[in-house]
Amino acid sequence: MLEKGQIRVNIKGMARRMLRGSWGMALLVMFIPVLISLGFSALQMSAAGMLMIDLHPFEEGFPTSVPSAQLMTYTIFNAVAAFLQFLVSAPIRFGIVAWFVRLTDGQRPTLSTVFTFFESGARYRKAVFAELLLLLRLFFWGMLLLGLPAAAVTYLAFDWLDLQQFMTFVLYVGAKGYRFETWTLLPLQSAALLGGLLLLSLLYMVVLMAYLPVRYLLVRDPERRLGELFRKSTGIMKGHKLEGLVFHVSFIGWLLLCILGEAVVLALLLLFLPEEVMLVATPWLNALTLQITMVYVRAGLVLFCEYVEDAARLAEGKPPYSVTPFDAQEREEGWWGAEGQPQPGITRIGEQPWGASRWEDGQGELPEADPPPT
Repeated sequence: MLEKGQIRVNIKGMARRMLRGSWGMALLVMFIPVLISLGFSALQMSAAGMLMIDLHPFEEGFPTSVPSAQLMTYTIFNAVAAFLQFLVSAPIRFGIVAWFVRLTDGQRPTLSTVFTFFESGARYRKAVFAELLLLLRLFFWGMLLLGLPAAAVTYLAFDWLDLQQFMTFVLYVGAKGYRFETWTLLPLQSAALLGGLLLLSLLYMVVLMAYLPVRYLLVRDPERRLGELFRKSTGIMKGHKLEGLVFHVSFIGWLLLCILGEAVVLALLLLFLPEEVMLVATPWLNALTLQITMVYVRAGLVLFCEYVEDAARLAEGKPPYSVTPFDAQEREEGWWGAEGQPQPGITRIGEQPWGASRWEDGQGELPEADPPPT
């Protein structure tokens, strides 16, 4: 069996091949949530203008003259807008995963695939509740692993140490806005706090990897109950959570390459375009750089989720998703060989045979699995 590092390289290579000829559509798909966010931001700005509320109050002083009723109205409007944005964005997130899943299956999905979870009320509700449960789990683990330890450390620091020795914190409110002075910490305290924060943050990110396949699994099986969905997600990620985190980190090089490309483009544009145009173009170039990275990441993550599910299916004695029989004779004989191993198959994106598992590129051996009952 290949090393996990080589499997990671294979998955990313498959993602690049999968995206050939589909980068433009994939970028358009990834920009849909951005456009939705911009639309709701425009609504909030319009509401602020109608209520005569300055959205940048600290540039010219705090708007103490604005009646509290108007501020309350604007706050309620923002809360309602945020709730509506969630109701629209949650199914879109699952639809984006569905688009990439269909791409890995050898299809050329259209833009309408992104709106798959709006097609029926049952699927829409399941996507919304799944996203809500996912956010609640992220919040719970964040409070448990980051919030409570941070509160305890802060309490102990204020209780045991001289406040002036531990931290100097000054807040100014004025025409220039907020200004925060740097914290002054003792060297040992600084190292302990920073080290503890990094360790807890790393632990938090590893724990979150247990829920990485949730959207993928719902796309694969939209009829599955949400409780079973989350249990299966945590089950198939056992032994793969750190691997998933490393997989995320492995895209940093691609991000840096995109940032370098953006810097070169901006430098060239500065030679020909006026400053006013560059002020408008720069945010969109930043968004394009991020989305180019996210297209690659999203494609890779879908394949990674399929890989960990394949590993779980093999452990249960089932054929992996990535194996397809060659002909009717193999269908009659079954997908399992004499030694209880899957028959060689072809990739589901229509390329050449990859051997018993496309994750290993036709090399090495698959994890041992018992044959299914006859």
